[in-house]
Amino acid sequence: MDRIINIRDDLAKKIASIANERQIKVEALVNEILERYLFTQSVVNPQNGPEFLLSIAGRFDSGTQNTSDQVQEIVADFILRKHQVATDDGTD
Repeated sequence: MDRIINIRDDLAKKIASIANERQIKVEALVNEILERYLFTQSVVNPQNGPEFLLSIAGRFDSGTQNTSDQVQEIVADFILRKHQVATDDGTD
């Protein structure tokens, strides 16, 4: 199903340039750009695993300051505790 859309000249030139560099059709690049945009607008991303967890980490107020700076540490600690992985000092 083809659709006609109007794109500003500067954007069309940039898209054409990127498509040329990547050696793909302009239509394929436009679809990729729109797909990525729509994906980022989704409230709940259809992902799972650590990427999804990290993507939602900053969306809620935990009441604690600087948690966004510690996201990876907090997530790693959560995963280790969930799976009861032994720490460096030999404790669970």
